[in-house]
Amino acid sequence: GKPPPWGVDTRSLARIRHTPSQTGLDIRARRRNLRLAFAWQGVKNLDGCNVLLVDDVFTTGATCYSAAGILKKTGAGRVDALVLARA
Repeated sequence: GKPPPWGVDTRSLARIRHTPSQTGLDIRARRRNLRLAFAWQGVKNLDGCNVLLVDDVFTTGATCYSAAGILKKTGAGRVDALVLARA
């Protein structure tokens, strides 16, 4: 894939649905909880771009999985995740 033609974008991937707390949920319940929680609202084309997704805490990976799925559907060639802590 190619790098995107812009730098950091903190607005285009948006949480569009409030979800209940993930605390106490297993991986399957967390993924269900986050279904349709994110949307791509950017005007920039992701066709084939490599994207680095940054998140604060990695517990089961459900948030990264859900967000990466939207980025891939939007045309990202590759999505990697960088997390600051693991719970």
